[in-house]
Amino acid sequence: MKDTPEKCPLGEDLQCFWDIRPFLLTRYANAQFDREGLHSLTPEPHAMDIAERTRGKTVIDACCGVGGNAIAFARTGKQVYAVDINLDRLNMAFHNASLYGVEERITPIEANFVEFAGNGVPSADTLFLDPPWGSGPGDYKKNPLVSLASMSLRGTDLRTIASKLECEQILIKVPSNFDWISLEHISPERIVPYKGLDGRHIFSCVFATKREFVAIP
Repeated sequence: MKDTPEKCPLGEDLQCFWDIRPFLLTRYANAQFDREGLHSLTPEPHAMDIAERTRGKTVIDACCGVGGNAIAFARTGKQVYAVDINLDRLNMAFHNASLYGVEERITPIEANFVEFAGNGVPSADTLFLDPPWGSGPGDYKKNPLVSLASMSLRGTDLRTIASKLECEQILIKVPSNFDWISLEHISPERIVPYKGLDGRHIFSCVFATKREFVAIP
């Protein structure tokens, strides 16, 4: 007889994410999550691969959530400015980083990133963007294609935000149903797809220069 799966305390609609916590964070047993943080976590193997492909020594994680990508960047030796508008979620990210012993490489910043980007942002080599794809888990799948224009932070175009920052590289995480026409000028070698445990494509990460990203039509 199979063991009954542990019931997700954050809601039945998030059960599928709760069940794959070892894939999301290997040190999940003592990790902290909220609803948005759980369903938006980049799986740890993919977060590590992204971090290892990232140039430079400093990274701004614009929407750090509960810390999946920030932790990976820190584990590869980078200094990370982890930004989130939600203080509780930011505290979760810092706690989760402590489980990996990398909290000293992470500077948590409670801020609306749109406002933060225009007011004394620390210089960094790379900006990592993982904006919301929709209003909830799986919401983005209701649209045939998700465009770059539809992805924003508090209503502000991502290119406008990026243009204000001093950084060499822009990384953006996009869903499987992304409209690639807007990024057709970026070399395919710098667009890396990632799969879920079932082998299906779940998202891609685009490794662009700031000039390329800001110039997107």
